[in-house]
Amino acid sequence: MVSREKIHELVKLFYQHTFKTFYINSEDGKEFSKPLGVFVSLGMTTKLKTLENIRDFISANKDFKAKIVEISSKRVDDQFLNALVETENPQQYRIEELPNNIISREEAYEELEKLKNEMNLRTSLEDLTEKTHQVKKLKALIDNLEETHGWDSHAIQRDGDSDYRIFHLFVNYAKKEGVEFRLGIFVDENDDI
Repeated sequence: MVSREKIHELVKLFYQHTFKTFYINSEDGKEFSKPLGVFVSLGMTTKLKTLENIRDFISANKDFKAKIVEISSKRVDDQFLNALVETENPQQYRIEELPNNIISREEAYEELEKLKNEMNLRTSLEDLTEKTHQVKKLKALIDNLEETHGWDSHAIQRDGDSDYRIFHLFVNYAKKEGVEFRLGIFVDENDDI
């Protein structure tokens, strides 16, 4: 059986952010079984490309085989029942209900122009400094999304009254009718050795 701790240590060499590892402990999603392998759950907004890189890194170790999968998890008597759902080409989940403070590409450009115009109307140094910060921040986020062609999978979110950040439209976690679904990496022993 694959050691959860060993997989955690292996992934930690490549991925420095917080992540979880746990056993897939159900063959059918209804009954518990002996562990089938280890699931690596990275951050909710981790890019698919990063998942692929870590999968390849794990697979490069001759003792393991790894693939990107979707799992379901549900609580049964203080324990999670974890089962594989999709093992061929799983996709990230698109967030359907967006917060009100999300702005699209067009809205971001309009807001940037509005902020630039407001800069010209400021009379105090404090107001001018604040608007300058907002313009720089929003422009940097717009430029980032333009350069990475990221508008299909991201938007910009107003953060409070005067700040902005990138908002991910696709994530690795969804919850439907009390069942949690995750996209991540399934690791098993390599039987080909």
